Amino acid sequence: MDATKVVLVTLLIKFGVAAAVSAVTARALTFQRLLFAERRTTGQTIGLLAFLCIPLTLGVWIRFIVANFYAADIGFETVILLGILLGPFSALFGGAVLSLPAMLHHEYLTLPFFLAVAVVSGLYGRAVETEEIWSFSPFVDLSIYRWVRRNLREPRFDRQILLLMLIAGMQMVRMWLAQLYPGRLFTLNSPSLAVKLAIWVSPAVVVAIPLKIWNASRIEIKLKEQKRLVLEARFDALQRQINPHFLFNTLNSIASLVRFRPEMAREMIVQLGNILRALLKDHDSYVPFREELTFADDYLGIEVVRFGAEKLRVEGDRRRHAGAAGALHGSAALDRKQHQARPRTAPARRDHHPAQPYPGGQDDRRGGG
Repeated sequence: MDATKVVLVTLLIKFGVAAAVSAVTARALTFQRLLFAERRTTGQTIGLLAFLCIPLTLGVWIRFIVANFYAADIGFETVILLGILLGPFSALFGGAVLSLPAMLHHEYLTLPFFLAVAVVSGLYGRAVETEEIWSFSPFVDLSIYRWVRRNLREPRFDRQILLLMLIAGMQMVRMWLAQLYPGRLFTLNSPSLAVKLAIWVSPAVVVAIPLKIWNASRIEIKLKEQKRLVLEARFDALQRQINPHFLFNTLNSIASLVRFRPEMAREMIVQLGNILRALLKDHDSYVPFREELTFADDYLGIEVVRFGAEKLRVEGDRRRHAGAAGALHGSAALDRKQHQARPRTAPARRDHHPAQPYPGGQDDRRGGG
């Protein structure tokens, strides 16, 4: 196999190595917690560096052990990742660790070059928003195409294209230094211009692959968190909807009816169950008018038993029209002292029609006591 094919195969394998390492680390819950933390302690930062630097430093070491196997060495791309994600200081430490195998094999320019890459990428990471980093795409051709189209309509500065140019530029400097000082800095190279272009662009792809894989995990975690918050909000709304006093008073009324009027107690249990079921049910923006009337029937049925017919009297009628829900006309009279009245030990006679709206408006509909 000639040198050009070796370089191209090595580039493809590097993409696979980056994807494999990213996929394995993305499955680790500890790594997720460390990577996606908004603020990290010193210990957490060291732990995250260990997750990335230890296996990839071994990859650099493999380059010296296995002949013609250069794909495991993605130290240059790892320093860029550390810089844009963790900042320049973490990238400096990671770059120093990643350069150790190369320094031991007399590639003495590796350490200063990695430190310079750490500073450049770290400053870039500090200068841009986090979302711009996570949205960096491995599809370089599509990124350039979209950038050209946007700037033809409305010229503006694109930070993602800046990152692409920075990575390609640092790779060019790396190749230039390797030519000036052979054996002192490792890089792939080829006399073919097309292959050189692939070498310049490949580090950007290697950097973007982990960003995309980790960003997928990040979005999944965010969705789970949003789902949890929605459930908590729904539970809180449910607690606000069901007035505890209404629930306790209704249960007391049921308890007083069980011995003397079991049929009415059974009816109140059914009505209370209907109310709770309606509150727990998912509704769209609009609720059918029929369901509102049914809810009002159950609510008023409970309230009439609680306060007695002499304190609460409900009158009303329901008129239906063809194809429409109909209109409701009614009135309710509630004694001003009902809130001070205790639940009755003996049930009162119900004197109401089933289609009467609940007293007190929308707030009482949710179970005001």
